[in-house]
Amino acid sequence: MSRNLRIEYVERDESWLYGGEVAVPLEITVRDAVVTVCYYPTAKTLVAEFLRLFGADDFALFSRDAVLWATEKFGAFLHEYDFELSPDSYDYYINYALAAPRAKQHPIVRRLHGGEDFDDLTDTDIDGLIAGGYIVYAAVVDNKIVAVANTGEPITEETPREVEIGVDTAEDYRRHGYGKACVGALASELARFGHTAIYECASGNTASIRLAESLDGEVVCRKYYIVGFAD
Repeated sequence: MSRNLRIEYVERDESWLYGGEVAVPLEITVRDAVVTVCYYPTAKTLVAEFLRLFGADDFALFSRDAVLWATEKFGAFLHEYDFELSPDSYDYYINYALAAPRAKQHPIVRRLHGGEDFDDLTDTDIDGLIAGGYIVYAAVVDNKIVAVANTGEPITEETPREVEIGVDTAEDYRRHGYGKACVGALASELARFGHTAIYECASGNTASIRLAESLDGEVVCRKYYIVGFAD
C-alpha cells in the first residue's frame, strides 16, 4: 500500500570514491513512513532528481521504473569514478523481524562454539565468526555442515536490540529446510536474550521470502542500495 512519506537526509563520507574498493552513493530505507536517504554529496543532484520522480510514496520508490532509472543514472555516475555497478543494485530488499518464531528445534541443528571436527560445505568462515563473538548455528548431516545461520555482528552488552542475521546453505542441500531450521534456532536464541533477529531478503528471492514468512516474519522496512565495486 502506498503512503505519504517523510524524508530525512544523511550525508555520507564519500572518500571511498577516491581509491576505495566499494562505493555506496545512495542508500534508501523506508520504515514507519519515514524515508532515510544516505548519499554522497557528489551525487546530490542525482539523488534530488530520483526523489522528485519517485519519492511521493513507497509504491513509486520501489517500483521497477525507479530501480531502472537509478541503475542507469547512478551506474554512469559510478563509471566516472572507475566503479562498476553491482548486480545487487537491480533489486530492493525487504527486512523481516523474526521476533519470536514458531520453529520446532531440528535435531541436526546445533550452536557451534569453534573447533568442531565437521566438514564445512558452506562458504562461511565459522571459526572466524565465533572468535569474533558472533553466534553461529549449523545443520550437521553425516558429520558435514550443510547450512549455517549467524548473526551479522558480535553479541555484546552494547549490541542493539535488532540484530541482522544471515544464512548460507550448501547448494546440494537446499530446499530441505536446513537453512530455515538454522535461522529459526538462531532467532529463538536471540529472542531469549531480548534481541529481535532481522532477516533481509531480496524482493525477487521468493525462497528467502517464503522462509521469513514461514517463521512468522513481519516486514519492518524496505531498503534500496546503489553499490559499486572498483573496476
